[in-house]
Amino acid sequence: MFDGHGPFGHLVARKVRDALPSKISALKLAEERNTVATTDSAASASTAEQSLALEEHQKWFKAWRDCFIRAYHTMDKELKSHPTIDSFCSGTTAVTMLLQV
Repeated sequence: MFDGHGPFGHLVARKVRDALPSKISALKLAEERNTVATTDSAASASTAEQSLALEEHQKWFKAWRDCFIRAYHTMDKELKSHPTIDSFCSGTTAVTMLLQV
């Protein structure tokens, strides 16, 4: 959900709505390709299953969090350089959610 504010808020919200999901997806796919190529799948025999599951969940959460942050920074830079949108006095609030099933 994107809520624009300021004189160009509606334009900022529309631009972010249209561009941000694909940026997140592209960054996540690139990250997964790199992870698959460099991940060591051997787990220590002394590691308990619960602690391993918690560690995997923390890695999963951190990877997604970092991906979102990079996409937001990229989107912010893109808006700052946009020729017709004044993003200095306008912006949008983005409410995002990641559902793990």
